[in-house]
Amino acid sequence: MEKGFVKIFSPENSGKRLKIPTSFTYYKNRKLPMKINLRDRFGNMWPVGVNKIGGNLYFQYGWEKFIEDNSVEVGDFLVFDYDGNKMFDFKLLGRTKCEKNGVGGLKAEEMIVEHQKSRESKEKNWASDSYIFKSGRATQPKNPYFVAKIRSKRRDQLYVPVDVVKDYKLELPSSMTIRDSIGREFVTKLNKWKDGRIWLVGGWRSLCRWNLVEKNDHCICEFVRGKRNKDLHLRVQVLREGESSVTL
Repeated sequence: MEKGFVKIFSPENSGKRLKIPTSFTYYKNRKLPMKINLRDRFGNMWPVGVNKIGGNLYFQYGWEKFIEDNSVEVGDFLVFDYDGNKMFDFKLLGRTKCEKNGVGGLKAEEMIVEHQKSRESKEKNWASDSYIFKSGRATQPKNPYFVAKIRSKRRDQLYVPVDVVKDYKLELPSSMTIRDSIGREFVTKLNKWKDGRIWLVGGWRSLCRWNLVEKNDHCICEFVRGKRNKDLHLRVQVLREGESSVTL
């Protein structure tokens, strides 16, 4: 492993691009490939373009996606080690200097998400789904749907089960609307990971705050189309702990 460098993340200075320290660029004779990869300890990689501005080198094209995917926060430490061949291995440390997992540490089994297909004779029921509908606490949607809870991490991101999308051949737009009970609409953006997982980013936290959703509440998320089978949006029912559902 060749020489590396450390940077402290600040949205004002490195939210759009990251300046590579001059000491490192001098070490490399101010020469780096125009395209490099950033790799975490789980093997996930992000392609990033290197751009020269005013004599300085920056990680720029693809940098914002890297920051978003790894939920990099103010004061986080980014430790980069260069392998000499277009690859930077990185570690993400929090302000306490403890290593953070980033995207690679988020395992599918950690996601507090449940889903159920509503139009098949062979339904994929989880016990909690079955209880919700059989007990009469909520009405089973007629459209494709899944059940989710708010998460302790990635609070502004809603995970969409891939098999729901595939089974119903849903074509999710790059931007979607989540609608609540009194017509408030929250705009989200589609984010697809390399491993196939799908997230709706932005808007989810606001919806949960406005509707006072708590960690033990279930959110029944139903895909609904507008007139002429267009304008796909997400309609949500909140099933509060110990109560019946409220249509949002």
